[in-house]
Amino acid sequence: MSWMNKTASHILCFVGAILFTHCVALTAIAQMGTQKEGLRGVKSLSVSVQSLDRTVITDEHLQVQIELRLRQAGLSVSDCKVGTVCLPQVHVKLIAIAMSERVMYCLIRVEFNTLVAPIGQPTHRLLATVWLNEKGMVALKNDYGPVTDEINQLIDEFVK
Repeated sequence: MSWMNKTASHILCFVGAILFTHCVALTAIAQMGTQKEGLRGVKSLSVSVQSLDRTVITDEHLQVQIELRLRQAGLSVSDCKVGTVCLPQVHVKLIAIAMSERVMYCLIRVEFNTLVAPIGQPTHRLLATVWLNEKGMVALKNDYGPVTDEINQLIDEFVK
């Protein structure tokens, strides 16, 4: 019985941490500009993907899916060599955490990053996230259809 109590306690801590992360992200999102402001003047962008679970879906598969979605929306997508950071970029992060043998919790984060010059320092450049959206969902393991559908919806919100 104590094993079940420890598991329930760990799940509650995990859910609490996720809720806290969402609250912090929502505060940051409320302070950011609109997507149209962030894309103003962007002629081409790159895509980077970071997935912490590669058992069923690979970073390369996700990247091709996202690039296709962006091209369908009329945006030009440039290639970026693996291991380099090309800006501006759409960065997608997928974290999948096993909750049981068949169920996982997925946190999907989509952000648009670019270089900006700080006020009063025109020769300096900083990486800035100018658009951010994330979503958490529960999904069945080995069934990434709902996860990729959710990524597509977040990309669609980005290009609106």
